Amino acid sequence: MFVGLKVDCNTCIKLGNVYFPCYDSSAAYKADLGHCLGFIENCVTVQDSIVIMGDMNFECNDNSVGYSLCKEVFSNLNI
Repeated sequence: MFVGLKVDCNTCIKLGNVYFPCYDSSAAYKADLGHCLGFIENCVTVQDSIVIMGDMNFECNDNSVGYSLCKEVFSNLNI
């Protein structure tokens, strides 16, 4: 799930609140997370100033599939 809010106070900042699916190694998890990340890609551009907050539901290390997928999308968006 992704909820976005745009705040315009002399500069535009987007605030994104995420609640990603609970981590497991199944194909269904990868598909669900992929849908969430795809939605974020449709809402955010490289030029946006954005803060992503919430519950990622995975460990932030390269062994985590969730982290790897998220890291790739966020890197492409300069987040």
